[in-house]
Amino acid sequence: MVLSCQIVDDSAPEPDESFIKYYGDLTTYEARDIELLQDSSSYVVFGDELNATDGRTDFSIWRINSDGVRSGGPRLFSFDIPLGTDEDENGEEDVLRGNGTASQIEVYDGGFAVVGTTEINDNSRQIFNVKVANIALLDVEFNLVLDTIITFPAGAPEDGLDFFGSDIIRTQDENFLFVGSREIDRGNGVTDFDYQLIKLGANIEGNRVIGFSETINISGDGQDDFAVRVFEKNDGNIVIIGYTEDKSDFGENSGNNGTNVSFTELTSEGKLLNNRSYGLDNPGDGVVFNEVVNDAVLTSSGIAIAGTTTLATEESYAFFMNLTQSGIFLSGDTLTSSFGFGIETQGNGIVQTIGNDFIILGSYNSLTIDQQSRLGEAMFMKVDQSGNPVSGSEVNYGTIDGSDSAIDGLLLPDGKISVLANIDFGGGVRLLSLIKTDDNGQLEN
Repeated sequence: MVLSCQIVDDSAPEPDESFIKYYGDLTTYEARDIELLQDSSSYVVFGDELNATDGRTDFSIWRINSDGVRSGGPRLFSFDIPLGTDEDENGEEDVLRGNGTASQIEVYDGGFAVVGTTEINDNSRQIFNVKVANIALLDVEFNLVLDTIITFPAGAPEDGLDFFGSDIIRTQDENFLFVGSREIDRGNGVTDFDYQLIKLGANIEGNRVIGFSETINISGDGQDDFAVRVFEKNDGNIVIIGYTEDKSDFGENSGNNGTNVSFTELTSEGKLLNNRSYGLDNPGDGVVFNEVVNDAVLTSSGIAIAGTTTLATEESYAFFMNLTQSGIFLSGDTLTSSFGFGIETQGNGIVQTIGNDFIILGSYNSLTIDQQSRLGEAMFMKVDQSGNPVSGSEVNYGTIDGSDSAIDGLLLPDGKISVLANIDFGGGVRLLSLIKTDDNGQLEN
């Protein structure tokens, strides 16, 4: 059974009052990214879901029209890794199978480019929890038009080194640019993660790479760098936003300030031009802040970033940071909820409004509303360009008993916001949801 329905909680609006939809059946879905088709007629949602047949997690793509009606799909597929011509004990092609985690989907005139990561486990081959980056192209009907490009970090999964797929974009020269994070063996038991870029031709044949394949090491041996989003500037330069163990340019806590937001600019050929790292802290308290970037948007004047910072005291809070397109720090801070002191939050997504404010989408770890305790709620918080919360523009959504989260969002042509969320109904049932609001988080038709 596939659901496309309105919220049925007693406190929810009537169906003709709001646009809140659920999609899925009685299993677990995790939506990861939402995009709007070029003609604004439909959304595409990329995520992953539990396969009830074999217990694996498959990638899933949905198309949902502007009225919230699902059309076809979801299209499910997995990234199996062939191991040559040998057959297994059942006479079938011998492959490695794993569990997929989706990252990003890119819409272009010929279809869709997707990127994600598959975790491989095979006891017989001594392969345990090895992450493999995945790239694929699909046509407008979600058919694979390119055999999946599966990128091993170091020749073979038996090496035990991980490679996460993070983002993919269509560049001005109509090629594709992939970015991920690759684990490197430095020797003597030392490994760390560096950025990996791969530029692919618009008409890809097999695993042919054109342009370049570059590993970007920005912080030295033993320090991890994780890419999250990649952008192309008008001048053709490439910007990667991620997080790093490299010390903050601010120098707080004598460099002992955990992971920090990382800005990296490269030429159009992937050569390093500039790198900057910024951390957050409360001056004088000595508490280490660990920033983990989850999303970023390129604006006409800069780059706005959202994520979660975890303190050495184990408290976690959503954060906002605003940089120029050259990586100069403009503003940034953790975000305080107006619902009460010390409420912990997660920052998952960011959307720029038509008025050039920003919506931070995420979740509350727990929330008490009208003396009723909830396990977790989806979060909508509006901030100005300096990261100051806009009064009256913080809203929560979700079910009473589940742990819910807002993941991503879109600015629609009419200035409204479409919020993508994962809603937990308990018992292992987790559905994706679309919620339409104004830019203050109030529900819209």
